[in-house]
Amino acid sequence: MPSNQSADSLSRLQRLLWRLRKGFPCFSSTTPEAPSSLPVSYPPPPPPARYPHWPPPPPQQLLDEREDYEKALCEQARYRMPKGEHEDQPLYALYRIYEHLILYDIVGIRNNVERFWNRHQWAVKDIPDPHDEDSPARYAVLACISHLLVEAFNNNIGQGMPRDAPAIITYDELDELNAREKVFEEVPSWTHQVPRLEETLWIPHEGNQYLRGDDNVQASPPFREKNIIIKHPFVLFI
Repeated sequence: MPSNQSADSLSRLQRLLWRLRKGFPCFSSTTPEAPSSLPVSYPPPPPPARYPHWPPPPPQQLLDEREDYEKALCEQARYRMPKGEHEDQPLYALYRIYEHLILYDIVGIRNNVERFWNRHQWAVKDIPDPHDEDSPARYAVLACISHLLVEAFNNNIGQGMPRDAPAIITYDELDELNAREKVFEEVPSWTHQVPRLEETLWIPHEGNQYLRGDDNVQASPPFREKNIIIKHPFVLFI
């Protein structure tokens, strides 16, 4: 029979060989424990400045501080709602489009118009009145944006694409959608009560250029009705 000392040596050798096969350090007197699961690491909450300013500045202030505000919009890309709010609402979406419209960011305008479209439970006519009397110009622009939503959405609906249509459809599903009764969008009733601006608001387009003359054929009709001159933005996405 092997001595106790020989048995201990054999046992240590077996443990050493086991540790080598497992890839553990060899010179340890204890068997390592299974690694514990690491805690999930989340990014720190953004500083208050990265949340959208509510409400956004009036049109002229946005234009005067254009460069700073464009940078702020990039920083706020993840945070679409005011600080403390956890559920998006039609008015928040309307004000987001307002910001991109004043800066004439066509990509931003169309992205937010399409996001609104995907919230099919948000009927355009049901957008609540913001009662934005603090800035008559901002209030007028908001009223005009609803016309852009109706233009874009009714273009899709007229082609047989209802707002609750899935993102990917088969030909059979397309036939079923085309057979549905078309329910077109309407502007909210409050938009007709928003006063026309006494002083013309000029909003530049690409290259920070302004249209020449308030009767320019490129001027957006719904905006012109409120005495706002802007090149009509292309908002169709289907």
